[in-house]
Amino acid sequence: MDEKQIKNDFFQMASNVNVSYIVAFHEYVRDKLEDKESELSEQLKNFSGSRAERVDLLVEHETFLKMYPKQLSTNTFLLLYSHLEEHIHHIWRMYCPEIDITGKIKGSISRYKPVFKNLYKNKLSNSNAWEFIKECEQLRNCILHANGRIDLFKKPDEIDRIIKKYPNLLFVENKRISIDYDFVSKFYEIIQEIIKRIETL
Repeated sequence: MDEKQIKNDFFQMASNVNVSYIVAFHEYVRDKLEDKESELSEQLKNFSGSRAERVDLLVEHETFLKMYPKQLSTNTFLLLYSHLEEHIHHIWRMYCPEIDITGKIKGSISRYKPVFKNLYKNKLSNSNAWEFIKECEQLRNCILHANGRIDLFKKPDEIDRIIKKYPNLLFVENKRISIDYDFVSKFYEIIQEIIKRIETL
């Protein structure tokens, strides 16, 4: 095995480990939320307290059933996005530092478009990965800069377009972006594809 192959294998291994930790964190917290929701469901079935106490229990149950899982999916999405941004930065520094990323293109990941072109041998148009990542960048920006409020984001039409493109994966609730875990899973698959692309460099 030559030095380049060892370097590629080590880089891929490190990236996969980091992503696996994020996924494992999500699954662990999700399991705990489901356990708590089941516990609250049993309490509701056998409840014999006051009306006010029952309302409090219903609110707590609804929180664990809906609110916390949605927040978990959003946080996992942001963790994966941060990992991808760091991953692409390392690819640039380790494999193609001669590429200029200080051009006109702005954005946390968009500035690395020349690096992606290098990864996909200047055939980005043939890859769904780049288009999907750009959409994730807009979702991430809306979540971080407008707390997910589409109407307060500088590009609401773009967010609306992305949400309509992924029915049953992205939703609008109280004017805010809501991310289903299936969308997060799709993002994870794209990241795995990019990690494997290291073999082409």
